[in-house]
Amino acid sequence: MTERPDSAKLDLLPPTSGEPPVDRRTEFEERGKKNLRHKKAKGAFAARPTDRRLRGTAGFGIYYRPAFMNDWSMATSLQWDCLCPEFVGGNVTRDLYITAMNRAAKGAEALIWYNGQSQVEFWIFDWAQALPWQGCLTFAQLADYRFQSDQPHPGYEVIRILNTTAQTGPDQWTNQVCLLNIGLNQWEQMYSYVYGATLAEQQSGAQGYWGPTVETFEANYHGTQPLGALGTQLCRRDGVGPWSPWQQLGPADSYVEDAHVGFGPIFLDANYAWAVQS
Repeated sequence: MTERPDSAKLDLLPPTSGEPPVDRRTEFEERGKKNLRHKKAKGAFAARPTDRRLRGTAGFGIYYRPAFMNDWSMATSLQWDCLCPEFVGGNVTRDLYITAMNRAAKGAEALIWYNGQSQVEFWIFDWAQALPWQGCLTFAQLADYRFQSDQPHPGYEVIRILNTTAQTGPDQWTNQVCLLNIGLNQWEQMYSYVYGATLAEQQSGAQGYWGPTVETFEANYHGTQPLGALGTQLCRRDGVGPWSPWQQLGPADSYVEDAHVGFGPIFLDANYAWAVQS
C-alpha cells in the first residue's frame, strides 16, 4: 500500500463543527519528519527496537468496554480535548504519554509526549505502519492549536484532536488525524495512511481499547500538573449509510483504569471529562 495516496480524502471524516477541514499533511510531514530525525539523533529511541514504542501502564484513564469496542463496522472516530500543560512538572524523569485510540486495532495514536521535564510535544504513532512513529510537532509548532478550556472546567490548556479510521475499499482502510486550529475554527488534517486489513483484524482488541489515558513509566508520581481529557465523544459509520451522531463517552461504554501510581482525580464526569494530578 502507498503511504499517502490522493485517495485519502478529507470527506472520509465525520461531521464536525467549525470550518471544513483543510489538508496540512505536507506541512506536517516536512516538520514532523525533521523533528523525528532530530529526536533519533539525540537518542530518543535508543531503547525502542525497530522504532516500536515502549508500553507503559495506565496511570489513570478510560478503557472501552468490549461491546462498545466493536460497535462499528465501516468507520470509527474519536474527538477529544487533550488537557496538556506546557510542562508536566512534579518528579517525572522518564516518558509520560497522554494518549487515546478510536477503537480500531490498527488505528493511530495521536498522543502527547513528555520526556521528563521537557516541553509538551504532539506525536503520531500509527499501529498500521511498519515503523509507527510518524513525526511530531514541538511546543512552539503547536501555537495555533493550543487554547484555554471553558465551562464547566475552565482555564486548562488543551488541544482538540480528531482521530478517524475508515474503510475505503475491500479490506482497505485509512487512518486520519486532525487538529483544530482554534484561531480559524478549522480542522487541519495532519496525517493519513492507507493500508490493508480485515474488519476482524480491526476489531481484534490487540490495541484500540483505550480511550484518553495517562500512560506512565514510573512507579510513583507526585507534584505533577493537571492532565486529562475533556469532551470525549465518538461516532461510527456502518454500511453505506451516514455517520452516526456524536456520542459522549459514558460509563455504559467505558470504565476507569487506575494503576494507583499517585494520580488522583480533580474531577471526573463519567467518563467523558476528567483531570488528575499527583
